[in-house]
This record gives sequence, structure tokens and C-alpha cells, in this order.
Amino acid sequence: MLGDVLKDLRTKRGATQDDMADLLKIKRQTYSAYERNVSLPDIPSLITMASYFGVSIGYLVEDETKAAHGEQPLSPAQKDLLAEIATLPAEDLKKLQEYAELLKLKRNS
Repeated sequence: MLGDVLKDLRTKRGATQDDMADLLKIKRQTYSAYERNVSLPDIPSLITMASYFGVSIGYLVEDETKAAHGEQPLSPAQKDLLAEIATLPAEDLKKLQEYAELLKLKRNS
């Protein structure tokens, strides 16, 4: 959910909810509602947060989009793993794919 993504990005950046509220020119309680998945930010706020965190708006709302289509969103741990995989050289990526296939075979037997 968007709130989980916002909280994860905010804490990794070392920002507080007050910092985010100041950035967005809103009350802290309003920002807190975003992180608690009680309400959604408007588009200008999404743009500001995406820029601040150095991510795309799509990254911020990916889970919301998946949920709307009945897909299971990625957990923060899965997103971190994907980010690590994206930095692997081709040789290591091939090894990882082979290992994943081995795990799948093991699970299915």
C-alpha cells in the first residue's frame, strides 16, 4: 500500500513525519493519514514526494495499481531484493536464475 511505501522511504531517508508535512505544506496529521493508508495524497503531493525520494510516481502507487487489478503487491523485502538484483552483473544474474530454478524444482518435488 502507498502508506507502507511512504513510511519505508521516509525512514530510510531519515526524515520525520513533520519533515514531510513541512515539505508538502500540510499538517502532520494529514501526512500521518497517508502512511496509515487512511487517505491518499493529491497529485501535486505525489509529484513532490516522488521527486524528494528520487523515485517515480509509478513506484509510489505501484501497490495501489496492483491491488486494483487483484494482484498481490510486493513486500518491502521483495522490493529491496529486486533493487539488489538490478545491480548484479550478467554472470551473477545467470547464477541467480539457475538457483531460483533449483529452488522451484525442489519445492515441486
